[in-house]
Amino acid sequence: MKILFFASGVIGSIIAARLGSSGHDITVLARGERLRRIREGGIVVRDGIGGETLAIRPRLVERLDPDDFYDLAVVPVRADHLDAILPVLAANRAIRDILIMVNNPKGYGGIVEALGRERFFLGFPGMGGGLSDNTVTYTIANRLIQPTTLGETDGSITPRLRRVAAALRGAGFPVAVEGNMEAWQKTHVCWILPLAAALYMAGTSSASLAGRSDILRLMLRSIRECFAALHAIGVPVTPSKLRVFELMPGRLMLKALSFGMARADMEFLAALHVRNAPGEMRLLADGLMELVRGAGVKAPALEAILAHIPAK
Repeated sequence: MKILFFASGVIGSIIAARLGSSGHDITVLARGERLRRIREGGIVVRDGIGGETLAIRPRLVERLDPDDFYDLAVVPVRADHLDAILPVLAANRAIRDILIMVNNPKGYGGIVEALGRERFFLGFPGMGGGLSDNTVTYTIANRLIQPTTLGETDGSITPRLRRVAAALRGAGFPVAVEGNMEAWQKTHVCWILPLAAALYMAGTSSASLAGRSDILRLMLRSIRECFAALHAIGVPVTPSKLRVFELMPGRLMLKALSFGMARADMEFLAALHVRNAPGEMRLLADGLMELVRGAGVKAPALEAILAHIPAK
């Protein structure tokens, strides 16, 4: 496939490098210092756990013109950057399939208005890492924790969904296809935002958080309050395996959370992004509280923990 990456940050670099190394024709839109570094040294990604390094020299562009054609545009962006990107994507009518990978608790009205429902589908990356100089150090999440997840807004299984899922699997990513991406994303922010806030409380160190039972206890209460809000508005906890936060006895769940935070890969999967994206975390936290208040559910623990996310 001829693929445009409409971002050259951590997630875009990881996926571009692995898809490029598996034979796809990769173009990356980049600007400024990142453009200069890719032009000089290519895109370089290193597995922070296994040590494998991949490097590609993609085709580079500084803008997307209205008649530029690609089989697929991949848009892995932070929530606080999406509004600036949508008009540029909307102006191009040659790209039929656009994969939007963004944290989003509010639904897809703005994306539908900009692009039309048929042009885009949804995804969320099961990976994380950080960029230093010209190297992204990363890890891919275990399938049980969070595979890269794809879905259509209407839940259908389309040819493009199968095609992109197969390409990602061929590049070594665990992939799940989800029939209710809106519920998946609302559920995701219900547990990832309390985790982000807990990391801020622990100095953005997953290892430090592992030893803070007081913070983990507040985090667990927050997730349970948020899941109660989802139930109140008729949104199923998705995937259903995440109901473990509700159903496992608190003492056992706290042990599991402490064990999980002590894993070396959590630094790449959670702590690095939280450390580098407080603006996005604050935007998402505000959207999450709007959802919970709209559900009419009291959530004192959630309000208390989200207050630790820095102001925008």
